[in-house]
Amino acid sequence: MRTQRGCTWPTLIAIALTVLCVTVTYAGTTRIGTFDTRGVALCYGRSDAFMERVSAMKDEHAQAEAAGDVERVAELERLGPALQDTLHRQAFGGAPIWNILAGIEEELPAIAEAAGVDAIVVPLYGDTGDGLVDITREMVAPFEPDEQTLSILDELMETDPVEMGE
Repeated sequence: MRTQRGCTWPTLIAIALTVLCVTVTYAGTTRIGTFDTRGVALCYGRSDAFMERVSAMKDEHAQAEAAGDVERVAELERLGPALQDTLHRQAFGGAPIWNILAGIEEELPAIAEAAGVDAIVVPLYGDTGDGLVDITREMVAPFEPDEQTLSILDELMETDPVEMGE
């Protein structure tokens, strides 16, 4: 059974448990890593992996057009803008990024260890406080952001999310 975003429910549950339960030992003190989901979406959207995905969709569109596959052309013409809209909502509005986290799921233990945190949690509400560590930079590292992207990330993290209707 698939959700609207294309992930199976067992996969989403596994991702959630992995994100919530990644553990490392850190001097007997519980440290929780949290991150700005918008920043992760931003860096993913500017990554080579995302650009390759978009390029593949464009190539597939051209092939479908050349083959006269009207249905596939129409589907891709819907998918492209929907993908862009989803990414904008994630990067600027704070929409859930489960689909992006699924792509770095296997790297989460190493990210937690590098950040010196006992667990990584997806922030749902509130500011960081005692025991909470901002690991946004570590979470975006798998997307290999360049200096310009990191500068945009810093600016983004200083702003509030945009309301979804804006």
